Amino acid sequence: MNKGITLLCSPDDSLKKIIIDILCRVYPLSINELHKLIRKAAKRKVSYQAVHKVINALLKEKVISKTDKKIQLSMEWIREMDAALIDIKKNYLMNNDDQVIIIKNHQIMDYTKEKEINKYLDNLVPMLKEAFSKHNIFKKEAEEVKEYLTEIQQKHMLIIIAKGYEIFACVVLSKEDEDLKREHARFCFRHIVFRKDLSKEKCKEYMDEIEKRLIGNYMSVNLEAYAAETELKYIEIFEEKGYERRAILKDRFRLGENAYHYVKTLRKDL
Repeated sequence: MNKGITLLCSPDDSLKKIIIDILCRVYPLSINELHKLIRKAAKRKVSYQAVHKVINALLKEKVISKTDKKIQLSMEWIREMDAALIDIKKNYLMNNDDQVIIIKNHQIMDYTKEKEINKYLDNLVPMLKEAFSKHNIFKKEAEEVKEYLTEIQQKHMLIIIAKGYEIFACVVLSKEDEDLKREHARFCFRHIVFRKDLSKEKCKEYMDEIEKRLIGNYMSVNLEAYAAETELKYIEIFEEKGYERRAILKDRFRLGENAYHYVKTLRKDL
Protein backbone atom coordinates (compact mmCIF):
# COMPACT_ATOMS: atom_id res chain seq x y z
CA MET A 1 0.00 0.00 0.00
CA ASN A 2 1.37 3.41 -1.01
CA LYS A 3 1.27 5.64 2.04
CA GLY A 4 2.87 8.68 0.42
CA ILE A 5 -0.24 9.86 -1.41
CA THR A 6 -1.33 13.47 -1.90
CA LEU A 7 -5.03 14.15 -1.51
CA LEU A 8 -7.14 16.94 -2.93
CA CYS A 9 -9.40 17.02 0.10
CA SER A 10 -8.65 18.70 3.44
CA PRO A 11 -9.12 17.39 7.02
CA ASP A 12 -12.24 19.56 7.27
CA ASP A 13 -13.98 17.80 4.39
CA SER A 14 -16.62 15.14 5.01
CA LEU A 15 -15.41 11.63 5.77
CA LYS A 16 -17.27 10.41 2.69
CA LYS A 17 -15.33 12.82 0.45
CA ILE A 18 -12.00 11.85 2.05
CA ILE A 19 -12.68 8.12 1.53
CA ILE A 20 -13.56 8.64 -2.15
CA ASP A 21 -10.46 10.81 -2.60
CA ILE A 22 -8.22 8.08 -1.15
CA LEU A 23 -9.85 5.31 -3.21
CA CYS A 24 -9.29 7.38 -6.37
CA ARG A 25 -5.57 6.94 -5.75
CA VAL A 26 -5.08 3.69 -3.83
CA TYR A 27 -7.09 0.48 -4.16
CA PRO A 28 -8.18 -2.07 -3.16
CA LEU A 29 -7.95 -1.45 0.57
CA SER A 30 -9.17 -3.18 3.67
CA ILE A 31 -11.17 -1.01 6.08
CA ASN A 32 -8.22 -1.13 8.48
CA GLU A 33 -5.81 0.08 5.76
CA LEU A 34 -8.24 2.80 4.78
CA HIS A 35 -8.60 3.89 8.41
CA LYS A 36 -4.84 4.27 8.74
CA LEU A 37 -4.62 6.30 5.52
CA ILE A 38 -7.39 8.63 6.67
CA ARG A 39 -5.44 9.37 9.84
CA LYS A 40 -2.04 9.65 8.10
CA ALA A 41 -2.67 11.11 4.62
CA ALA A 42 -5.80 13.14 5.40
CA LYS A 43 -4.63 14.01 8.94
CA ARG A 44 -8.13 13.31 10.19
CA LYS A 45 -8.69 11.81 13.62
CA VAL A 46 -11.62 9.46 13.22
CA SER A 47 -12.71 6.18 14.80
CA TYR A 48 -12.72 2.82 13.05
CA GLN A 49 -16.47 2.59 13.70
CA ALA A 50 -17.11 5.91 11.93
CA VAL A 51 -15.16 4.72 8.86
CA HIS A 52 -17.08 1.43 8.87
CA LYS A 53 -20.40 3.31 8.99
CA VAL A 54 -19.52 5.48 5.96
CA ILE A 55 -18.25 2.42 4.04
CA ASN A 56 -21.61 0.69 4.55
CA ALA A 57 -23.41 3.78 3.26
CA LEU A 58 -21.16 3.97 0.18
CA LEU A 59 -21.76 0.28 -0.52
CA LYS A 60 -25.53 0.86 -0.44
CA GLU A 61 -25.13 3.82 -2.81
CA LYS A 62 -23.01 1.60 -5.12
CA VAL A 63 -20.20 4.16 -5.03
CA ILE A 64 -17.80 1.45 -3.90
CA SER A 65 -17.62 -2.32 -4.29
CA LYS A 66 -16.22 -4.99 -1.95
CA THR A 67 -14.33 -8.16 -2.87
CA ASP A 68 -12.50 -10.45 -0.43
CA LYS A 69 -12.84 -7.85 2.35
CA LYS A 70 -11.18 -5.21 0.16
CA ILE A 71 -12.96 -2.12 -1.13
CA GLN A 72 -12.54 0.09 -4.19
CA LEU A 73 -14.60 2.48 -6.27
CA SER A 74 -17.20 0.70 -8.37
CA MET A 75 -16.75 0.83 -12.15
CA GLU A 76 -20.44 1.68 -12.55
CA TRP A 77 -20.00 4.80 -10.41
CA ILE A 78 -16.78 5.76 -12.25
CA ARG A 79 -18.59 5.52 -15.60
CA GLU A 80 -21.42 7.69 -14.27
CA MET A 81 -18.94 10.33 -13.06
CA ASP A 82 -17.08 10.22 -16.37
CA ALA A 83 -20.31 10.83 -18.32
CA ALA A 84 -21.28 13.67 -15.97
CA LEU A 85 -17.89 15.38 -16.35
CA ILE A 86 -18.10 15.13 -20.14
CA ASP A 87 -21.54 16.78 -20.07
CA ILE A 88 -20.20 19.54 -17.78
CA LYS A 89 -17.23 20.13 -20.07
CA LYS A 90 -19.47 20.21 -23.15
CA ASN A 91 -21.89 22.63 -21.46
CA TYR A 92 -19.10 25.05 -20.54
CA LEU A 93 -17.58 24.87 -24.03
CA MET A 94 -20.94 25.51 -25.65
CA ASN A 95 -21.53 28.65 -23.60
CA ASN A 96 -18.05 30.13 -23.85
CA ASP A 97 -15.43 29.98 -26.61
CA ASP A 98 -15.91 28.53 -30.06
CA GLN A 99 -15.27 24.80 -29.93
CA VAL A 100 -13.67 22.48 -32.45
CA ILE A 101 -15.73 19.31 -32.84
CA ILE A 102 -14.10 16.37 -34.57
CA ILE A 103 -16.54 13.73 -35.78
CA LYS A 104 -15.11 10.40 -36.90
CA ASN A 105 -16.92 7.08 -37.11
CA HIS A 106 -19.90 8.19 -34.99
CA GLN A 107 -17.74 9.73 -32.25
CA ILE A 108 -17.58 13.37 -31.24
CA MET A 109 -14.51 14.51 -29.30
CA ASP A 110 -14.39 12.41 -26.13
CA TYR A 111 -18.04 11.47 -25.86
CA THR A 112 -20.32 9.36 -28.02
CA LYS A 113 -23.96 10.41 -28.31
CA GLU A 114 -25.90 9.84 -31.50
CA LYS A 115 -28.37 12.62 -30.68
CA GLU A 116 -25.52 15.14 -30.46
CA ILE A 117 -24.18 14.08 -33.86
CA ASN A 118 -27.66 14.42 -35.35
CA LYS A 119 -28.03 17.99 -34.05
CA TYR A 120 -24.75 19.06 -35.64
CA LEU A 121 -25.57 17.34 -38.93
CA ASP A 122 -29.09 18.83 -39.01
CA ASN A 123 -27.61 22.33 -38.67
CA LEU A 124 -24.81 21.60 -41.12
CA VAL A 125 -27.02 20.42 -44.00
CA PRO A 126 -28.56 23.83 -44.97
CA MET A 127 -25.15 25.49 -44.71
CA LEU A 128 -23.60 22.97 -47.12
CA LYS A 129 -26.58 23.03 -49.50
CA GLU A 130 -26.25 26.81 -49.81
CA ALA A 131 -22.45 26.82 -50.14
CA PHE A 132 -22.27 23.94 -52.64
CA SER A 133 -25.49 24.51 -54.55
CA LYS A 134 -23.80 23.48 -57.84
CA HIS A 135 -22.63 20.12 -56.47
CA ASN A 136 -24.94 17.24 -57.37
CA ILE A 137 -24.87 15.64 -53.91
CA PHE A 138 -25.95 18.90 -52.24
CA LYS A 139 -28.78 19.46 -54.72
CA LYS A 140 -30.58 16.51 -53.13
CA GLU A 141 -33.16 16.67 -50.35
CA ALA A 142 -31.93 17.53 -46.85
CA GLU A 143 -32.37 13.97 -45.54
CA GLU A 144 -30.26 12.56 -48.38
CA VAL A 145 -27.51 15.11 -47.71
CA LYS A 146 -27.57 14.15 -44.04
CA GLU A 147 -27.23 10.48 -45.00
CA TYR A 148 -24.22 11.43 -47.14
CA LEU A 149 -22.61 13.23 -44.18
CA THR A 150 -23.33 10.28 -41.91
CA GLU A 151 -21.61 7.96 -44.37
CA ILE A 152 -18.66 10.25 -45.04
CA GLN A 153 -17.76 10.69 -41.35
CA GLN A 154 -17.31 6.93 -41.09
CA LYS A 155 -14.50 7.09 -43.66
CA HIS A 156 -13.10 10.58 -43.19
CA MET A 157 -12.69 13.26 -40.54
CA LEU A 158 -15.48 15.82 -40.20
CA ILE A 159 -14.30 18.92 -38.35
CA ILE A 160 -16.89 21.45 -37.23
CA ILE A 161 -16.21 24.77 -35.49
CA ALA A 162 -19.24 25.89 -33.54
CA LYS A 163 -20.59 27.63 -30.48
CA GLY A 164 -23.29 25.43 -29.06
CA TYR A 165 -24.96 24.11 -32.19
CA GLU A 166 -24.35 27.31 -34.16
CA ILE A 167 -21.86 26.27 -36.86
CA PHE A 168 -19.25 28.66 -38.25
CA ALA A 169 -17.06 26.34 -40.29
CA CYS A 170 -16.91 22.77 -41.55
CA VAL A 171 -14.13 20.73 -43.11
CA VAL A 172 -14.15 17.16 -44.41
CA LEU A 173 -10.62 15.75 -44.47
CA SER A 174 -9.53 12.45 -45.94
CA LYS A 175 -6.24 10.85 -44.89
CA GLU A 176 -4.62 9.82 -48.15
CA ASP A 177 -1.41 8.31 -46.83
CA GLU A 178 0.75 7.79 -43.73
CA ASP A 179 4.32 6.56 -43.35
CA LEU A 180 5.14 3.37 -41.43
CA LYS A 181 6.49 5.29 -38.43
CA ARG A 182 3.32 7.45 -38.34
CA GLU A 183 5.47 10.57 -38.36
CA HIS A 184 4.21 12.01 -41.64
CA ALA A 185 0.74 11.98 -43.18
CA ARG A 186 -1.01 13.39 -46.21
CA PHE A 187 -4.54 14.81 -45.97
CA CYS A 188 -6.87 16.22 -48.58
CA PHE A 189 -9.69 18.73 -48.08
CA ARG A 190 -12.75 17.08 -49.60
CA HIS A 191 -15.11 19.87 -48.51
CA ILE A 192 -14.42 23.17 -46.77
CA VAL A 193 -17.01 25.82 -45.98
CA PHE A 194 -17.12 28.92 -43.78
CA ARG A 195 -20.32 30.70 -42.86
CA LYS A 196 -20.78 33.38 -45.50
CA ASP A 197 -20.95 36.30 -43.03
CA LEU A 198 -17.53 35.51 -41.52
CA SER A 199 -14.66 37.85 -42.26
CA LYS A 200 -11.64 36.53 -44.14
CA GLU A 201 -9.49 37.02 -41.03
CA LYS A 202 -11.88 34.91 -38.93
CA CYS A 203 -11.81 32.17 -41.56
CA LYS A 204 -8.01 32.19 -41.42
CA GLU A 205 -8.14 31.87 -37.63
CA TYR A 206 -10.33 28.80 -38.01
CA MET A 207 -7.89 27.39 -40.57
CA ASP A 208 -5.17 27.78 -37.93
CA GLU A 209 -7.26 25.74 -35.47
CA ILE A 210 -7.82 22.98 -38.02
CA GLU A 211 -4.13 22.82 -38.91
CA LYS A 212 -3.17 22.63 -35.22
CA ARG A 213 -5.37 19.55 -34.80
CA LEU A 214 -3.71 17.82 -37.74
CA ILE A 215 -0.06 18.51 -36.89
CA GLY A 216 -0.66 17.47 -33.28
CA ASN A 217 -0.42 13.76 -34.14
CA TYR A 218 2.53 13.92 -36.57
CA MET A 219 5.94 15.45 -37.07
CA SER A 220 4.84 16.73 -40.48
CA VAL A 221 1.63 16.86 -42.51
CA ASN A 222 1.06 17.47 -46.20
CA LEU A 223 -2.25 19.18 -46.98
CA GLU A 224 -3.91 19.27 -50.40
CA ALA A 225 -6.89 21.38 -51.38
CA TYR A 226 -8.85 22.23 -54.52
CA ALA A 227 -10.78 25.41 -55.24
CA ALA A 228 -12.91 26.26 -58.26
CA GLU A 229 -11.87 29.45 -60.05
CA THR A 230 -15.17 31.06 -58.99
CA GLU A 231 -14.49 30.48 -55.28
CA LEU A 232 -12.50 33.68 -54.88
CA LYS A 233 -12.85 33.85 -51.07
CA TYR A 234 -11.35 30.38 -50.60
CA ILE A 235 -8.60 31.03 -53.15
CA GLU A 236 -7.56 34.11 -51.17
CA ILE A 237 -7.69 32.21 -47.86
CA PHE A 238 -5.57 29.34 -49.17
CA GLU A 239 -2.97 31.62 -50.72
CA GLU A 240 -2.76 33.94 -47.71
CA LYS A 241 -2.38 30.90 -45.45
CA GLY A 242 0.67 29.78 -47.41
CA TYR A 243 -0.85 27.13 -49.67
CA GLU A 244 1.13 26.85 -52.91
CA ARG A 245 -0.78 26.66 -56.18
CA ARG A 246 0.64 23.63 -57.97
CA ALA A 247 -1.69 23.18 -60.92
CA ILE A 248 -4.64 24.49 -62.87
CA LEU A 249 -7.05 21.67 -63.66
CA LYS A 250 -9.57 21.97 -66.47
CA ASP A 251 -13.07 20.60 -65.94
CA ARG A 252 -12.16 19.38 -62.42
CA PHE A 253 -15.58 20.01 -60.88
CA ARG A 254 -17.68 21.19 -63.83
CA LEU A 255 -17.28 21.29 -67.59
CA GLY A 256 -15.69 24.53 -68.78
CA GLU A 257 -14.55 25.54 -65.28
CA ASN A 258 -10.98 25.54 -64.00
CA ALA A 259 -9.94 24.46 -60.53
CA TYR A 260 -6.74 25.19 -58.64
CA HIS A 261 -4.72 22.55 -56.81
CA TYR A 262 -3.09 23.80 -53.59
CA VAL A 263 -0.47 22.14 -51.37
CA LYS A 264 0.95 23.07 -47.98
CA THR A 265 3.35 21.23 -45.65
CA LEU A 266 3.03 21.63 -41.88
CA ARG A 267 5.97 20.85 -39.62
CA LYS A 268 5.84 20.45 -35.86
CA ASP A 269 8.05 22.86 -33.92
CA LEU A 270 10.69 20.91 -31.96
